Formats: sequence, structure tokens, C-alpha cells
Amino acid sequence: MFSLKRTVPDSNQSWTLSDGRYTIGRSDDCHIQINEPTISRHHAHIDVAGDQVSVEDLASRNGLFVNGKRLTKGMLRPGDCLGVGSIELILTETTSVENSLREDTKSQETQIHTEILERGILSTSTPLDTERLEVLYAIVDTLVTNLHMEEILPAVLETLNRLFIYDRCAIAGKDRSGGLETWASRPPDVGTPYSRSIVKRVLERGEALLYDDIQGQVPFDLGESVAGLNIRSVLCCPLIFRGEIKGLVYLDRSVSGAYSMDDLALLRSVSHLIAIALENARLYAELQDRYHKKADKLRKVQSRLIESERSAALGRLAQVIAHEIRNPMMVIGCMIRRLSENLSDPDHVRNTQTILSQADRLERMMRRVDVLINLPEPRMKVTPLEATVQGAINRTIPFLDQRGVKVKTYSSLLSRPIPHDPGLTQTALEAVLQNAAEILPSEGIVFITILEIQRGWAIEVSDSPHEETGAEYKGIYDPFFSAHPWAVGLGFTVAQKAMAKQGGDLRIGTGHNHGNRVRLVLTKHPLTEARSP
Repeated sequence: MFSLKRTVPDSNQSWTLSDGRYTIGRSDDCHIQINEPTISRHHAHIDVAGDQVSVEDLASRNGLFVNGKRLTKGMLRPGDCLGVGSIELILTETTSVENSLREDTKSQETQIHTEILERGILSTSTPLDTERLEVLYAIVDTLVTNLHMEEILPAVLETLNRLFIYDRCAIAGKDRSGGLETWASRPPDVGTPYSRSIVKRVLERGEALLYDDIQGQVPFDLGESVAGLNIRSVLCCPLIFRGEIKGLVYLDRSVSGAYSMDDLALLRSVSHLIAIALENARLYAELQDRYHKKADKLRKVQSRLIESERSAALGRLAQVIAHEIRNPMMVIGCMIRRLSENLSDPDHVRNTQTILSQADRLERMMRRVDVLINLPEPRMKVTPLEATVQGAINRTIPFLDQRGVKVKTYSSLLSRPIPHDPGLTQTALEAVLQNAAEILPSEGIVFITILEIQRGWAIEVSDSPHEETGAEYKGIYDPFFSAHPWAVGLGFTVAQKAMAKQGGDLRIGTGHNHGNRVRLVLTKHPLTEARSP
């Protein structure tokens, strides 16, 4: 014969089991009736046949556990601990000799036998057995060889699964704001798989906590989620690295007394290893991120240096060519002027003037080459665009007056300070105004409008309407392009490069009211966009 007895010290509840089937549950028709909310109405069957005892779960809500392991069906031996809901029962065996003894002797002997069995169960709970030592060795080997968080977290969960029995498990860590985020959990995708109140106490104290009956031990509010999950036993240990709490490991079960002080000591040891492994992974990820950023920065610097060296080489070549062209042209111009002083034939005079005009045009081209190859690096200031525009007009006035071109300016910014490089902006505007003056007829008008656009601000330059309006400008930045209405050598090339250096742009098209239109565009974030060498 066998008997079942509750493990609660002050409880005298026990049930004698002879051959037959017994039902455990809350219902009145159960052979072993236990009025406990965590137990189903018909929770499990126990079948006794001679010296064989088997148990079967009846699809109960909180499951059936034998010696801490969840089962649906299995065999029981004397001394086994049967967990139903939050209740634990010990199976004991009575010998046939006891049936022939007196009732008082039988009761006394059964009590002694039960105590011996219970002492035997307690004595088998060693702090660290061989299996756990092997698992700890495997932890060290796994965690120290992995450097990626996505590899370490599954390994940690698998380790905890081998060492402990739990209903819920979570590994959580502190984020940059100091809050707590779940890094991994089992079962996954269950919201917040831990008691916030317990977690808060662990993080505040920096000490591991063990609750073997949380419903009766915890003096603070657990919250509705904990009550709904029927949490009874909890193990929670902080992850500490060099005196700083990095996170925690949390385990719980829905039965009382599921964890012991030995389990707590083991979790502390494991947590130290987990903390080191996770911190190593974090530092490695941080190092990788810094390496990639530095590598990207070096590649960009290398690209700019190569482009800068290429531009410098082209600049030196252009300077040599400009010098070689300028010297002969100066001699030619000087000799033509001397010859023209002694010419009386009007046709010869006109021819010499044409030669001088083209020589002057080539000289202007050489000056623009000098400007193009010697554009300075941007020096950003926050100043009104109206002053910059007026400065460019003042520097271009002699050339405009010579061509008989007038300028009219408009502004919608009301002298509001705008971030830009005044020198580069004036250089770009001068080049555009010179292009306009060279192609416009005498008494032509150039309209300059300062306005705000979606990307930032713009200085719009447009000429008075003429027959070329509506032309499509292709290849506008080609230094040798000369088929568009305002074609003069490097003018637009200089303007575009001067704007690009400060993160801006040059847009050319046809305006609605004033013929051809050129926009010098300044962006709202010039310091992050001005990266051209």
C-alpha cells in the first residue's frame, strides 16, 4: 500500500492508496479532493496496481509535475514529489508487516518511516552535482567563444534550460536611457515575462532574490499580471560587471517551493559568467561600429584627397596653359594697338578692333581659369544675402556699364541673416552677371530676386525676354560649350563650383516672366552638405 501526504509542515492531510484508480482535483467526486484555486476540478489520475504506481495529467490548467519536471504521464516511486497546482504531495509506501501490528504502533512507525523518507529527499539535494558542473564547463566554453549578442543570448537560454526548471525565463538589460528592455525570453513574445516589482527590487539592491512562495512572502503589490500568471516561486539575479548592474536573469514557476538556496547560489555563479559574456559582446559590437565608422571616414577622406590631388593637378596644368596663352596674346594685343594707330583705311581699323576684342575675350577667359582653379575653401557666415548680392553687383558694375546693362534687385527676405559664404557666393553671382552682360543687347536689364525656396534660399538671375527664350540648356557646365544664349567660356562652371563648395547648387532654365533664369541655391544645412574638395 501507498499513501500521499502534503509537504506543508503544519498539514496532517494524507490519503491511503490501495489498488485502484484515484482522481485528484477540486470536484466533490474526486477521491483526493483539494480545494485550491490552482488545481483543476479533475486534475490528474493515480493508478495503483501492486507495487506499480502511475500518474496521468487530465489536461489540467497548471500541469502535473514529478520531482520538478512537467509530465503528462509517468511512473511514481516512493519518495517522489508530485506537484499539482501550487500543492506538492509526497508518495510513501507502507509494508505488509505493519498491517498485523497494533494501530498505535502502526501510526508511530508510519510517522517515523515518513520522516526518514523526507530526510532522504532533503539529503539528495546537493548544491552542485556532476551534471551541473559539466553544464557550467559548457557555459564557459560557449560564452567565451562567442562575441555576438545574437549568438550568446540563445546559448544563455539553452544553458538556463539545462540547469533549471521554469515556466517563464527572461534576460533583460538596461538601455541607454536607464530603462529595462527584454533581450531574450522563453516562451518568446509574451509581453513582459517578469514581475516589475521584483525586478525593481533586484536592480535597486543589486542582490539576488529567492521566493519559494511569493504569494505569501512578498510584502509589496505584485500587480495583476503576476496574479494572472499564477507565479509562486521566483529566482532573480542581477548581471553585474565591474560593480555596475547591466541587467538581470529572471526565472519563475507556478508551484511553491520550486527553488532552493542551492539553486540561488548556482544562478549567481551562472550570472557572473553571463554578465562577462554579454559585456564582451557589447564592447565588441561597439568596437566594430567604431571601426566601420572610422573606415568609412577614412575612405571618404581618401576619396577627397584623391579628388583634391586630381583637381590640384588639373589646376597646375591649367595655370601653365593660361600662362603660355596669356603671354603671346599680350604681345599680339600690344602690336595690333601700335599698328592700328598708323592705319587710315577704315576696313583695316575695324579688322584690328575685332582682333583686339577677341584678344580681350581670351584674356577674360584666362582670368576665369585663375578664379576656377583658386577657389578657396568655404568660410560660412550668417549674414543677409542682400549685402552679398550688392557686393557682387558693385564689383561687376564697370563691366556692366561698359555693356550698357542695368541691374534691378528684389528681395523677400527683409535682410534676414542666412548661412552662406559671402566670398564664394559673390564669385558665383559675378560669373553669372558677366555671362548675362556679354550676351544681352545694349540697354538690356538683368533682374536679381532673393527668395526663400523649399530647400533653403535662392538668388535668381533672369534677363529681359528675347528670341532665345524657351531654349533647353544641355551641357551647360561644359567649359567649351558655346551654343546657349549666355555662352562665355567658364562662367557657369565657376558659378557651379563656387556654390557646390558651400553645399549649394546652380539651376538653369526658362523663367515665366523674364526669359532665361539662373538660380544660385543655398541649402538650409550647408555645413553638412559642403563636402566638395
